[in-house]
Amino acid sequence: MSLSSMPTTLMRSPSLGPVVTTLAAAPVISGPYTQDKFLRELPKPLHASGDFLFVRDLGVAWRTVLPFASELIITHDALIERQDGGSTTRIAADQQPAVRLVARIFFAVFSLDFDQLGQLFTLSLVNDDAQGWQLGLQPKQAGTAGVIHAIVVSGHRDVERVRMFEPGGDRTEIEFHDTRVSTVPADAAQRARFALSK
Repeated sequence: MSLSSMPTTLMRSPSLGPVVTTLAAAPVISGPYTQDKFLRELPKPLHASGDFLFVRDLGVAWRTVLPFASELIITHDALIERQDGGSTTRIAADQQPAVRLVARIFFAVFSLDFDQLGQLFTLSLVNDDAQGWQLGLQPKQAGTAGVIHAIVVSGHRDVERVRMFEPGGDRTEIEFHDTRVSTVPADAAQRARFALSK
């Protein structure tokens, strides 16, 4: 990511600016997460928890531990879902163009890549103070708006919470805990989690 592509108001942010600088240099970001999926037809959200692994040159590995074990691998070229029983489903981006869009969004949000975010969204710094920052994302194009109505990313020293609002009214809220931002390239075990994505 080129920091020169970061909007001036965001670059000057005392809380967000250092976060972007740190994430831009990180080849690996990982940690535990909790997720709540709010569906209009259900009275209570669907809760899940697990851990994630973002490897800049490979993708995002999204492992769910509760309520049941599974793993979702998102790369530039495919979406792969592995169930605890061993079954694997792979959807290639050239078969389903929405996969490539979802990958771009996930990659950009995880690393606060303003090159990609600026192409897909109109950015606005909603909050910026000693308590943290909050960044609002509104889709620029109809294709993106068909998948995501809006995204709100917030945090303090890193990305701590992501809220994704869908066009139909559903929303997903993800919270990240004890995120590890590494300056060391992914090791063999981390890279192995993406082995079936090729």
